Amino acid sequence: MQLQSNSSGALMWRWIERNREQIKIVFAVIAAIYAVTEYRFKIHDDHVDKALSYIEKHAEGKVIEARTRIYQFWVSDKTEEWLKQLRREVPAKRFARYDKELPDLIKSENITSDVYLLMDYYGSVALCVKSSLCDSGAICQNLFNDVQGYRQTYKVLLSQWKRDLGDTAPDEIAYLTEKTCAAQFANYCKAAPTTSNCPP
Repeated sequence: MQLQSNSSGALMWRWIERNREQIKIVFAVIAAIYAVTEYRFKIHDDHVDKALSYIEKHAEGKVIEARTRIYQFWVSDKTEEWLKQLRREVPAKRFARYDKELPDLIKSENITSDVYLLMDYYGSVALCVKSSLCDSGAICQNLFNDVQGYRQTYKVLLSQWKRDLGDTAPDEIAYLTEKTCAAQFANYCKAAPTTSNCPP
């Protein structure tokens, strides 16, 4: 048995000697694959980290201050009364009146800049995902409802800013909600099929 073992060992070492260069190549390839895999994991982690930084900004600094002022606008007595009046209208007239009166109402309450700041923020989020710097899954999971709600609520202002200022953020936001977050958008439209952003 010992003789057979020594013989097998000798054969193995001779095979290694004959194939030394090929073995070097194989190990080099394995090392390269490992390095690429590790790099890809690092990129993915960086994408997630970048996405999380945007998600955190949604609840910090100027963004949360703007969101708070906008929330206070929507729950104010003045806005509540306006919404009651709209609800008395037939749908077609209600939507037309909403689009016509909302910009002036927002302007009268001095929150136009806050609504614009959110457009700029959501546009930056959309660009981060589109340029593959942010993880789309994290963004869609955590921000879709807010972004789509913003897009639906202020569509008249977004259209106005796109037309008058040449701003591209509305298109980037639309792409994020409808294409990048397609699964969430499909569920949204299933739950609210009559909203203007959803296909007929």
